[in-house]
Amino acid sequence: MARLTQEFDVHQNQIVDRKKQSSEQAVEVFGKADGIQLAPVDLPVQHGKIGQQTLQNDFLLALIGWSGR
Repeated sequence: MARLTQEFDVHQNQIVDRKKQSSEQAVEVFGKADGIQLAPVDLPVQHGKIGQQTLQNDFLLALIGWSGR
Protein backbone atom coordinates (compact mmCIF):
# COMPACT_ATOMS: atom_id res chain seq x y z
CA MET A 1 0.00 0.00 0.00
CA ALA A 2 2.79 2.39 0.89
CA ARG A 3 4.44 1.80 -2.48
CA LEU A 4 1.21 2.63 -4.31
CA THR A 5 0.63 5.80 -2.32
CA GLN A 6 4.14 7.02 -3.12
CA GLU A 7 4.12 5.88 -6.75
CA PHE A 8 0.79 7.51 -7.62
CA ASP A 9 0.90 10.33 -5.06
CA VAL A 10 -2.48 9.47 -3.54
CA HIS A 11 -3.76 8.93 -0.02
CA GLN A 12 -4.31 5.40 1.31
CA ASN A 13 -8.05 6.08 1.68
CA GLN A 14 -8.28 6.78 -2.06
CA ILE A 15 -6.80 3.39 -2.84
CA VAL A 16 -9.08 1.60 -0.38
CA ASP A 17 -12.16 3.42 -1.72
CA ARG A 18 -11.27 2.67 -5.33
CA LYS A 19 -10.68 -1.00 -4.56
CA LYS A 20 -14.07 -1.19 -2.86
CA GLN A 21 -15.75 0.49 -5.84
CA SER A 22 -14.04 -1.87 -8.28
CA SER A 23 -15.20 -4.90 -6.34
CA GLU A 24 -18.77 -3.68 -6.19
CA GLN A 25 -18.91 -2.74 -9.87
CA ALA A 26 -17.23 -5.90 -11.14
CA VAL A 27 -20.57 -7.71 -10.99
CA GLU A 28 -22.06 -5.11 -13.33
CA VAL A 29 -19.22 -5.49 -15.80
CA PHE A 30 -18.68 -9.24 -15.73
CA GLY A 31 -22.05 -10.46 -14.46
CA LYS A 32 -22.80 -12.98 -11.77
CA ALA A 33 -21.59 -16.55 -12.02
CA ASP A 34 -24.71 -17.93 -10.31
CA GLY A 35 -26.78 -20.27 -12.43
CA ILE A 36 -24.31 -20.62 -15.27
CA GLN A 37 -24.30 -24.12 -16.70
CA LEU A 38 -21.28 -25.15 -18.74
CA ALA A 39 -21.62 -27.78 -21.40
CA PRO A 40 -20.09 -31.13 -20.44
CA VAL A 41 -16.74 -31.87 -22.04
CA ASP A 42 -15.92 -35.26 -23.49
CA LEU A 43 -12.28 -35.53 -22.38
CA PRO A 44 -11.34 -38.64 -24.40
CA VAL A 45 -12.47 -36.91 -27.59
CA GLN A 46 -10.55 -33.75 -26.69
CA HIS A 47 -7.42 -35.74 -25.86
CA GLY A 48 -7.73 -37.50 -29.21
CA LYS A 49 -7.91 -34.18 -31.03
CA ILE A 50 -4.85 -32.91 -29.16
CA GLY A 51 -2.94 -36.08 -30.03
CA GLN A 52 -3.92 -35.82 -33.70
CA GLN A 53 -2.84 -32.18 -33.82
CA THR A 54 0.48 -33.06 -32.19
CA LEU A 55 1.13 -35.78 -34.78
CA GLN A 56 0.30 -33.40 -37.62
CA ASN A 57 2.57 -30.71 -36.21
CA ASP A 58 5.43 -33.17 -35.72
CA PHE A 59 5.01 -34.45 -39.28
CA LEU A 60 5.02 -30.96 -40.78
CA LEU A 61 7.99 -29.88 -38.69
CA ALA A 62 9.89 -32.97 -39.82
CA LEU A 63 9.13 -32.04 -43.45
CA ILE A 64 10.73 -28.63 -43.09
CA GLY A 65 13.62 -30.04 -41.09
CA TRP A 66 12.95 -28.11 -37.92
CA SER A 67 14.36 -29.68 -34.80
CA GLY A 68 13.40 -27.53 -31.84
CA ARG A 69 13.16 -30.34 -29.29
